[in-house]
Amino acid sequence: PASDVVPDTSDVVPDASDVVPDASDVVPDATELSSGELLRQLSEDGLNSPCELLLAVELNRFESSQHEVLLPLLWRYILAHRNSNDRTELVATGAAIRKYIAIMPMDRMGELAVLLESGHRSPLPIDLEIEVAKMVVRNFEVHPPVEGDPHPDLALRLWEMVQAYTNPRILLRDKHSAAASLAIEAIIAMRSSLADKAWQVVAQCPYQWFTELVSDDLDDLHEKWSRKSAAAAVWLDNLRSQVVSEA
Repeated sequence: PASDVVPDTSDVVPDASDVVPDASDVVPDATELSSGELLRQLSEDGLNSPCELLLAVELNRFESSQHEVLLPLLWRYILAHRNSNDRTELVATGAAIRKYIAIMPMDRMGELAVLLESGHRSPLPIDLEIEVAKMVVRNFEVHPPVEGDPHPDLALRLWEMVQAYTNPRILLRDKHSAAASLAIEAIIAMRSSLADKAWQVVAQCPYQWFTELVSDDLDDLHEKWSRKSAAAAVWLDNLRSQVVSEA
């Protein structure tokens, strides 16, 4: 039966090791730089910044006052290298995306929709789509939305990912299930108006392992939200029970 077909788990759950080399691979010169020195080096190297520098930036802590300088540097690098076919540049871009989303103000999260635009001359590589969706989930785990649908444009781009990757004919391919599950979880974590549709896709998926994967992740989200926002946790309960009853 279709529900018994389970792909290799490395294709289901995104692993940072798929995109990011071990921290020990970062050259010592980069890891030994202070946050101020890293900023200066990133500013000087600009779009030609080496992968090792971006990885060091990701691992380093920066003061809030330094974020105003760091964010535009990372954003320019991301936009310049998002279409690269070079594996090393994609690793660096993944590091830039994770750092950018980790430190960006929550009220600017909608900017990320630009990275997922389907009309772009070249679609974002699936590894980078995974990084964007994963970081959106993490941010909203920590900061539950006070109101629903805070970033509708971003939610719409994530919904396009869901539609693209949850087709049963391709869900088992490569990292499609990882991208699909994270996009669904990001939509729900944002309390988007598309959350009911996203969860409906999960409930109706012919692959039981996929339904269980997302359901387990949402259990974790509910646990975290319960400690931070009772209203958000109740909303999640209502969403899941309503969709299940309708199904």
